Amino acid sequence: MKKLAFILALLCTLGCANAVNLLKAKYKLSIDSIVEECLPAEEHTLLVFRTSFLAFRYNECLGVEELFVIMWAGEHTEFEEKLSDLLLLEYLRQHNEHNKEQLGHVYVLSDRDEETELNAKFWYFLPPSE
Repeated sequence: MKKLAFILALLCTLGCANAVNLLKAKYKLSIDSIVEECLPAEEHTLLVFRTSFLAFRYNECLGVEELFVIMWAGEHTEFEEKLSDLLLLEYLRQHNEHNKEQLGHVYVLSDRDEETELNAKFWYFLPPSE
């Protein structure tokens, strides 16, 4: 019975991973593409540990509904990666605390523009389960 539960859990995990890979392949998300083609519904400037971050929420951007992006300039280190994850989680905590509609999230990809030294992480929000 434990083997069956393990196999089912593994299959569910692989299914989710494949869905994210399909999303990465289907949509051409990049810093340049969202700046040129998308208009944010929300925009926030955040200063955390002397690092400036920009957070954007898009209702629809490049075919992705409920896209959330955090950008920062400079190095792409583990420190900024983790801070951007924390900012996403804080955004969701605030949203879910004050709204009946509870959102989840799925990480899509990271991007770095070497020319401008901008970094970005992309997520999409999962709609509330009905």
